[in-house]
Amino acid sequence: MFKRRCLDQASESSSRTGSTATKIESLIQSAAVVPHFVDLSKDVCEATLLCLWGSQAAAATGTVARVFQRLLAEDKLWKQFVSQEFPTHLDRPDGCYREVYKVLYERQCCKALMWKRLSCNHQMGSREGSPGVFTRHGYLFVCGGWGRGPESDLHVGKLSIPLKLQEVLISGSPPPATYEAKVTVLDDDACTLGRHVGTCEEGEHNTAETGADAAADYLIRVLVSGGYRYGGYYGESDWYGLLEIHVTSERVSAKWVRTGQMPNSRSNHTATFIPPRVSGPMFPAGYLLIFAGNQDGGVTNNLDMLDLATLKWCACDASLPDPVAKPSPRNSHSATLLQVPFLGDAVLIVGGGTGCESNGGPPRGGRDLTDSWWLSGLESGGPFKWTRAPNDAGRPVAAGRGHVACRLDGTGTILTVGGGLPPRNMCVAFDAAKGGLAYGGDCHVVEMERQAAPYPRAFGGGCALPGGSVLIYGGWHPRFGTFRDVWIGHVGSAETELFKQVPEIAVQETLPQDDDIWQAENEEDDSDDLDEDEEEEIDAGAVSDEEGGQRIAFEDIVALTEEMETSDEDEEERSDSCLREAICDADSAEATLEAIEASWER
Repeated sequence: MFKRRCLDQASESSSRTGSTATKIESLIQSAAVVPHFVDLSKDVCEATLLCLWGSQAAAATGTVARVFQRLLAEDKLWKQFVSQEFPTHLDRPDGCYREVYKVLYERQCCKALMWKRLSCNHQMGSREGSPGVFTRHGYLFVCGGWGRGPESDLHVGKLSIPLKLQEVLISGSPPPATYEAKVTVLDDDACTLGRHVGTCEEGEHNTAETGADAAADYLIRVLVSGGYRYGGYYGESDWYGLLEIHVTSERVSAKWVRTGQMPNSRSNHTATFIPPRVSGPMFPAGYLLIFAGNQDGGVTNNLDMLDLATLKWCACDASLPDPVAKPSPRNSHSATLLQVPFLGDAVLIVGGGTGCESNGGPPRGGRDLTDSWWLSGLESGGPFKWTRAPNDAGRPVAAGRGHVACRLDGTGTILTVGGGLPPRNMCVAFDAAKGGLAYGGDCHVVEMERQAAPYPRAFGGGCALPGGSVLIYGGWHPRFGTFRDVWIGHVGSAETELFKQVPEIAVQETLPQDDDIWQAENEEDDSDDLDEDEEEEIDAGAVSDEEGGQRIAFEDIVALTEEMETSDEDEEERSDSCLREAICDADSAEATLEAIEASWER
């Protein structure tokens, strides 16, 4: 039985192991009598095991033959498993590959997530509008979004505890300030220095945490594209800007080196960097692939491509077979480049929404989309091919509009955080291993290990961190307004040194504070729904509360102060009432999710 299973796995894995599977099958089939495993050479036994996944080999062969037990006890075989199943990790010659495999496999499965609130000293205030958040070479970068209006600033800080972000002035001529723009780092994320596997015993090797990378000089190229120019989700921009960030051991500087116009105005789109290793010799610097978003007030699903060597644009839809099944028009989705066995290099498109100018805009209009798609054929810029990825066991798992999508370090698993209408704090894992979603992959809701978690939000920013962690900042909720908090989440039991240093907080601190509730009840609309004249009036007569990051008019502050001084007992009663209301809202949201899950089971 086990021999037949090995042959089946060998045939199924032929694309992975090349001629090895054919060699094994020919050896066994050419024999007059099927040999015992003890009669086979060590090389053949190793090749047989490598036709399985490491987790399958550990589970299925331990009780079959002692020869396999001896082989699986050697680190050599686990190094092969790691290189086959997790090709994006960096080699660690001083590490135990069996333990590395365990860490990566647990992270890839992404069954549970633990959150901690990260204390961060910054002057960005509360932000929505999908600010760009990324980490490189031991630094955390936050770019753009909606604060007091469309922002085009850059805040930088070392990725350490305590976390402190400072604004870096950008020289050069910028593109128009926008929000819901896309901030794309133009480097190959799979090959970025500092992308290590972190374990409890080996966390000190993670250069992104220790700051060892800061001893060298680095140039980071970032392309900012599209976005809305005016409040109320109005006026898509057709501009892009190329930003160069220079990181040295002493300082961080930034400069706009080029601006230009796109063939179509865009907002709430995705802009994915396709590196030269994928694009091939026709694009020696790679290309930028833009998909969907809002265009001229409506939702679209077309593609544009920017050659990063010549900075010339070209439309991509012409290379698609016609007619062809492809994603419906959408915005506020995510797009992530992955390596998958059955398609090679492909972009995973997840979720989104259909909000547009005619139905309430991206945050409130239209409906959430629950489908996901693969876009392959990326070499030489096409012809592209769309492949629909089925949902988990036929059940729709909605990542929702305005979610944050992160590829967990060293794996092919995409973790989405929040998003939706109304926003949720649900996390969904798209495990693209073993053939992807269409061929044995997995899509599931991630369990929260503890009750402390970010409050539900959408249209915030976030990124993956080295060692299996994720970070989110800001976001928006229709009742509680805009957030300014920073959270760090970790997948797996092997916590990084950075995550260990973050203190845990009480569950009550995850609920909205009284000033958040007060602001939501006294503002009919968010700042992004105001016209330019109203924005100027607010900015002229408002202050920023450093504690909560909210904008409150001076007249309201005076009135609120007089009211609070009338009676301490009245103040206590008001606070208790607000907190009870927040808890009820949280309980209601949890009950709604439980009802949805119950309907799936039925």
